[in-house]
Amino acid sequence: MSQVISFLHDKGGCAKTTSCVNLGFALWLLGKKVLLIDTDPQCNLTDTVDKTVHLEAETTIYDWLHDFKPGEMRSLPIYTRYDGLDYVPGSHSMSNINAELQLMYNREHRLSNFLDTVDPESGAKIRNMYDYIFIDCAPGGETLMNTNALVASDFVIVPTEAGIYSLQGLPRLLDYIEKVRTQLHCPVSIMGYLLVRWNAQKAISKEVKAYYSNEEEVKAPLFPVYVRECVRCTESVAYEMSLYEYSPDCTAADDYMRVAEYLIGRKARPKTWTPVKWGQIANAAFQRFTKEREA
Repeated sequence: MSQVISFLHDKGGCAKTTSCVNLGFALWLLGKKVLLIDTDPQCNLTDTVDKTVHLEAETTIYDWLHDFKPGEMRSLPIYTRYDGLDYVPGSHSMSNINAELQLMYNREHRLSNFLDTVDPESGAKIRNMYDYIFIDCAPGGETLMNTNALVASDFVIVPTEAGIYSLQGLPRLLDYIEKVRTQLHCPVSIMGYLLVRWNAQKAISKEVKAYYSNEEEVKAPLFPVYVRECVRCTESVAYEMSLYEYSPDCTAADDYMRVAEYLIGRKARPKTWTPVKWGQIANAAFQRFTKEREA
C-alpha cells in the first residue's frame, strides 16, 4: 500500500507545489511509482506536469469529485507523464468545490473514495497501485477540499519558507489537523516540516530553523535536509519541467533528491548516483514525452 501525503500550509507562496512536484519526480527517479494529485484551483501542479490537460477540457479531479456516484463505473482522471509517474490534473473549477461539497453526502471522504476506487485495468484500488501518492493542497487552511485531502492521507508535509511569515498561521494549522484527526477519526499526522528557500547566510533563516527545531513546540520534526534558495525552481515551471529535467545539477535538485532519499530510508548515496545520471534519465524521458504529445 502506498503512503498518501498531503502538502499543506495555511499560507500561500511557501513552495508547496514546487516541493510536491520535485519530490515526486525525485522518488520516480529513485525507482518508486508515484501519483501526483492537484486539488488547488490555481492548477500550478498541472501546469508544471502537463498544462495541455485542463486547457483541452480533459477529465480532471473536479469532474470526478463533482459527478461521481457510488457504484458508478467511470473513467479515472489519471494520466501518465512517464512510466511510473502519473498525475491527476486539477481544474480552475475547483474554486467552486468547497461550496459544492457542502451539499454532498459523505462530503469529507470524497477524495478518499477516489483513492479506494478500483482501476478497471489492474483490478487494484488506486491507493494500492503506487508507492507514493502526493496531494498538492490549496492555501487557506481549513476548507472542505483540504479536509478531504487530510482524511485521504497518512501524513502531511508542511513546506515552510525560511522567513518570518512562515510562522504565521502555524497554530491554526496544527489545530486544524488535530480537529480532523479526532472528529473524523482518521490517522493523519505531520511527517515533518520541510524548510525551503534556505540561506545559511541570513539570520532569519537560522531563527526560523531554530523555531521549527523545537519539536515540543511545533508538534512534529524538522526534516534534516533544507532546500536552498534557487532561482531554477521558478524558471523550470515555465518549461513544464521538474528541476531534474531543467537543471539537474542545481542546489535545489540535489536537496530535494536528498529529501527523497531520506523518505525511502537510504542512508548513503551511491557514488554513481549523480546529477549527470539523474539528468540523463529525466531528459531522455522528457524528450519521449514531448514527442508523444506532439504526435
